[in-house]
Amino acid sequence: MAKDSKLNRVFQKPWMGLLFFLVSLVALLFVGGMMQYYWGMLGMALTEIMILMFAIGGVLLSGQKFKEVFPFKFDNGRHLMRQIIGTAIFWVGSFLLVMGANVIIMSFFPEQLTDTSQGLSDFFQGIHPVIGFLIVACMPAVCEEALHRGYIQSTMKNIKRDWVVVLIMGVVFGVFHLDPVRFLGTAILGAALAYLMVKTRNFLLPILFHFLNNAFSFSVSQLVSVDPETATGTVSSVNNITLIAAALIYLSVAPVLLLLGAYLIRKKVSIKALSTEDAKKVNMKKLKCVIIALVVSAGLFGSGVVVAAFSILSQPDSVYLTKSVDYSITNQAFSHDIELDKETEYIISATFSESDGMTQFQIVDSDGKTYVDETGADFSISGMQLTLEAGAYHVIVKPDDETLQELGTGETVSTKFTVTMVQMPG
Repeated sequence: MAKDSKLNRVFQKPWMGLLFFLVSLVALLFVGGMMQYYWGMLGMALTEIMILMFAIGGVLLSGQKFKEVFPFKFDNGRHLMRQIIGTAIFWVGSFLLVMGANVIIMSFFPEQLTDTSQGLSDFFQGIHPVIGFLIVACMPAVCEEALHRGYIQSTMKNIKRDWVVVLIMGVVFGVFHLDPVRFLGTAILGAALAYLMVKTRNFLLPILFHFLNNAFSFSVSQLVSVDPETATGTVSSVNNITLIAAALIYLSVAPVLLLLGAYLIRKKVSIKALSTEDAKKVNMKKLKCVIIALVVSAGLFGSGVVVAAFSILSQPDSVYLTKSVDYSITNQAFSHDIELDKETEYIISATFSESDGMTQFQIVDSDGKTYVDETGADFSISGMQLTLEAGAYHVIVKPDDETLQELGTGETVSTKFTVTMVQMPG
């Protein structure tokens, strides 16, 4: 039979799957690139059709049945719905990983990543959003998955270790997008897609995952316009350590989401149908996975907090005051002096709590010019931006004039306050 021919067997080998991918990539790079250059979004649609044709060609040359390469396996409607929900959650976890990777990359290569985002956004402009959505979100979800999770991953079926297949397919998907700056992010997505296919043998789930990812990206590109100069300026105004801290903190949610998604996509096992020993092993495995996910999440979150604290404390001209001061007729104000060698931008946050009366918070320079003057009772300030030129300044906390006038000899009024002035790198 044709499926038993030597040619068929060759096209079922992992090395042939990778070679077929490279040949397809070269063809897409030249032919698809030319079509997209001259015809824009229409060229992109034709490129996706080319990808689908390559996938079909690979299946035919391998002699495999289409239902084996593109399986849709689920027990019933309830099982399918559980897998769909799990896939959506798994995508959110994977998306957080990608965003974390991109934030870290952006801290080192802000212009390159911003230029890539702007280039993609510009490419989507000038076409009706519905048509763009079909070409960007729907077609790749089917066509690219047919090639990657379909034919190419089918050649990996004899590899015994699932993690090896997931790793290989992640690298392949990263290379496929031909962008060194986005390689890590797309490789993570490719690995997540491969995992879905390996664990479920339901081709619908990678399609759904891919669709969700592209639909979200396209929708954001339509709603948000990226100005390269503004975007790069924003990144450069925050140091690398701060960006990495932010990435670690929101990455801490990813392990829990990935674990929950992975649990939902798998076929539910009835503990009652297992022996006592097997049931114990299953429960212990679940508990182990939960503990690992929580430990990794806690580690990422804790690391992010530590890095963020280091970032704040490493700013030499930042101010951190936490005090409780008793004011009287002879002690009417608290003052902290700052000496700046250059113009400095601050983000100011503060809280004040008084035993009586009201508190006045000021920042003035050596000439008496006032930059901040806030008065209130049990009040707070959050995220105030202030730019100070080179020179000497005084941070003053005192009772307001009316409160001071009401103080008698020997009487005191106390104020507890915390003032944080975080210097923004520049």
